[in-house]
Amino acid sequence: MPLKHYVEGAGSPRFLGIDPGATGGLAAIDAYAGELAFCARMPLLGKEIDTETVFNILRGVVLDLAAKEEPPPLCILEKAHAMPGQGVVSMFNYGRGFGRLLGALEISGCPFRLVTPQAWQKAILGTGKRGKGNKDAEAALAMRRWPEVKKLAQVKANNGAVDALLLAEYGRNKGA
Repeated sequence: MPLKHYVEGAGSPRFLGIDPGATGGLAAIDAYAGELAFCARMPLLGKEIDTETVFNILRGVVLDLAAKEEPPPLCILEKAHAMPGQGVVSMFNYGRGFGRLLGALEISGCPFRLVTPQAWQKAILGTGKRGKGNKDAEAALAMRRWPEVKKLAQVKANNGAVDALLLAEYGRNKGA
């Protein structure tokens, strides 16, 4: 699947970020300058996460780096958790999608770390509190840091892609 927001000439992706869920996203940056390699909304097949496409993206990055005799990238996956007010069916679907992402990571050979939203938001934004203010701050930070995602970050439906980008940046900053 070609990613709409792939940046030609960027360094090898060293840190991947995944914001799980149907409204989530995938992103990759290099380890040195933090240049953007790609950033996109979560691929879907109907209303479900397209796990095959996610796997193919992950495996492609791992194999590309292996061909250069470089280690695989580290993926930072936002840790899934129940949210107050969520219905049983929606939480079940979210958990099932999260499990499929874990499987895609395992099978692709891409090492990963689970990070809570509070931990990465505190490290990146200085606050671990949820809310609209954080989403606005996340979009503003992404647009300042990576001007090439400005169009993507300005659309509310792309919050998951922006979160994935900031998760990758969290990994780079922490050397996770």
